[in-house]
Amino acid sequence: MLIDADEQAQRAADAGWETARWTFWLVVATFLLVAGAVAAAIYARRTWMAAQGQLEAAVVSEQEREARNVSAWLEIKRSTVSVFVRNGNGGPVYDVVCTLEAKTSTETNTPSANVESWSQMALGPASVDDGRGRELRMNFSEESLVFSYDDAHGRRFSEKGTTKYVVLDTHDDFKLWDGSPDTTGLAVRLTFRDSSGKNWHRAWTGELTLQPAA
Repeated sequence: MLIDADEQAQRAADAGWETARWTFWLVVATFLLVAGAVAAAIYARRTWMAAQGQLEAAVVSEQEREARNVSAWLEIKRSTVSVFVRNGNGGPVYDVVCTLEAKTSTETNTPSANVESWSQMALGPASVDDGRGRELRMNFSEESLVFSYDDAHGRRFSEKGTTKYVVLDTHDDFKLWDGSPDTTGLAVRLTFRDSSGKNWHRAWTGELTLQPAA
């Protein structure tokens, strides 16, 4: 049976439309598959990054756990400043250096002079307990830290006639520094190495930081 030209053209058009329709839905399906794969990849990456972040935070927390238990602080009573260092861990820490500092000028916002340092190769767990687990390391009297007079050569002397620890200009400076740039006073800092070999610094503010490897 012969098919006239118009019917042939209609059939061709229908076939072309059907092909176009299937091609369109195939493109849509492919796009959806690609979009789903991209979304899955993004989700997987975010999940991995979150897991990595949690793992890194856990590692840092574990690193800091031992270091957080090592501290230093000052107390002033009856014209004497006492320096305390305490290791609250179950084992020792190493290469401990505790430094009494003084902020002697309102032109800086950090301690500007070292008074004296106490050091110990290994500091064991706290053994002296007066209710606060403190351990005394150094004592300094007000009369040995405060400038009182000088000689013809400009050497500064304390009331006791010593020069070694003279860092404060007046007796009003003999106090714990409150952190204000407009005040002066005394502070303490601490460095030590933990049992895993990491070096730590505890600033006068109490802030604990991990030091770069040498």
